[in-house]
Amino acid sequence: MKKTITFLLLVALQLSVNAQDLDSILNSISEPEIVKTEAIFKATRIISNQSVETMGKGDLLFIIMHRFGALNSGIEEFFGLDESVIRFGFEYGVTPRLTLGIGRGNNEKIYDGFFKYRVLQQSDKMPLSLAVFSGVSYASVYNLQTDLPFKNEWYYYANYYTQLLIARKINSRISLQLAPTLMHRNITETALDPNTQYACGIGGRYKLNKRLTLNAEYTYIFNPMESFETYSPISLGLDIETGGHVFHLAISNAIGLNESQFIGKTTGNVVKGDIFLGFNINRTF
Repeated sequence: MKKTITFLLLVALQLSVNAQDLDSILNSISEPEIVKTEAIFKATRIISNQSVETMGKGDLLFIIMHRFGALNSGIEEFFGLDESVIRFGFEYGVTPRLTLGIGRGNNEKIYDGFFKYRVLQQSDKMPLSLAVFSGVSYASVYNLQTDLPFKNEWYYYANYYTQLLIARKINSRISLQLAPTLMHRNITETALDPNTQYACGIGGRYKLNKRLTLNAEYTYIFNPMESFETYSPISLGLDIETGGHVFHLAISNAIGLNESQFIGKTTGNVVKGDIFLGFNINRTF
């Protein structure tokens, strides 16, 4: 009798172990681990344009964007160093997917607010990352040279913009991003100028080492302004990461620091030497 009971206990124990092994196998099959791709770019901006990156939940970013005057302005302007265009901004991670931001720039005394929502994140199961960026800006001081009769109405100086940020980290060194863009301005210089502009940005980075990255960005405008000559903004930069800071050094033909300024209203001609030196400082808390 004792032998029978012992045998039955051993059989029950073996069945229990086998069942646990089967559960482990089924769990490993039904819940495969997803390896996410991190740090497609070092910061939430490539240079001036937004990147696909969002802030971590509860993280606060303080960003200072600064551009000097044109290098071809001559010694009387100390090659642009006497001129200063600045934007201060804050970006907060509400969730790992959702970032909210505000900013204020001295050029046109412009205020802006935006959100960025990450829809997809690149992983071993997903070939790319996708985010939606949308914002509004308001120029509180703007001497608009327009022939339109209602130019003094305050709400006409609001601008709206939306981008799809599509990015992929090709390998450990190279990342690329495409940014179809819609820009709308409530008022323009003349009735000939489009209120709504369509553009597409492209940007990328090349990682030199753990702390240094080369960045580049370019935005093509499909329907430019008619009343004055504009150019597609192009920028080259160097990212330097130092702990909680990311420091951008950049040169660009665009001096504006808000999307409504440098997308569609860039007047710098690279061929004529209209190049602006600048930097961004990113500090995360």
